Amino acid sequence: MGDQPRNWTRTDEALGRELPARTREDPTPNVLASSQRLRGSFVEVCRHRDGRPTNGRVTVTCRAVISMALLTSLGCASRPTVVEGKTRTEWVDLLKSPDHKTRVNAGATLGMYFGPDAAPEILPLLKEHQAGIRSAAAFALGMCRNSSPKVIGSLEPLLNDDDELVRIDAALAISQLECPKGCAARMLPELITGLANPSRTDIIATWLQRVGPSAAPAVPALIKALSSPDGDTRNAVAMALPCMGEAARPALPRLRELQATDPEPHVRENVGKAIEAIESAAQGMQNGKPTSAWWCRSGGS
Repeated sequence: MGDQPRNWTRTDEALGRELPARTREDPTPNVLASSQRLRGSFVEVCRHRDGRPTNGRVTVTCRAVISMALLTSLGCASRPTVVEGKTRTEWVDLLKSPDHKTRVNAGATLGMYFGPDAAPEILPLLKEHQAGIRSAAAFALGMCRNSSPKVIGSLEPLLNDDDELVRIDAALAISQLECPKGCAARMLPELITGLANPSRTDIIATWLQRVGPSAAPAVPALIKALSSPDGDTRNAVAMALPCMGEAARPALPRLRELQATDPEPHVRENVGKAIEAIESAAQGMQNGKPTSAWWCRSGGS
């Protein structure tokens, strides 16, 4: 599979190996234990979602959550009725907390443990007056994997919300629900616009890795995002670009510049891998054998 991009091992590799094996042995207790560890990391990371960056590894866990939340939910043979002493209804109530971290924790819990069945209780929160609650509800619905017409139809009005972050989170949730294999064409314009928001750039770029070549129109916005002052964001964007296929070639000059000048060693290292992947894809096209970076292959286009 090639050299793993640095700093991706904590969740993508370790939990990625551990969870399927534990699911086979004893589905409910072991999956819950693994997803609880994942959720703890995710809550720390997603403080970044409201514009308050945290120290390090934003791209690591947000990438893992998108792929592993699905695995966690699918692995549970029976869903719990209580998590950490709270029922599903109590976790839904926490989406209304004034504390952002609490809302994110509740959204992750509902998606990972309670799945599609939690959606009916979350939907009313999309109409709350407080933007942070609407955003948290949209995020939770994206995690819950309930792609029913009612859920999608309830999220769509938020695409015109007065709050920019609510609009972005609604678009991301719809994209994740409609396109589990990575086809996000309908929401792509909204996601491209969202890339300009520094508190969502890395999360959108991480999702676009799974979208693949269908997200090629996002390349100019991704190139611009390579100038982010946040190292983890630059890293996420660089790793997303090879997943755009041939359309990523215009990014090569800026990537080479970053490879030579970026102050973060792990960004320089992964930018080098991105450059190699784009060049290999271009060579494959010339030879009639299209290729893509291995980290782009878990989704679909």
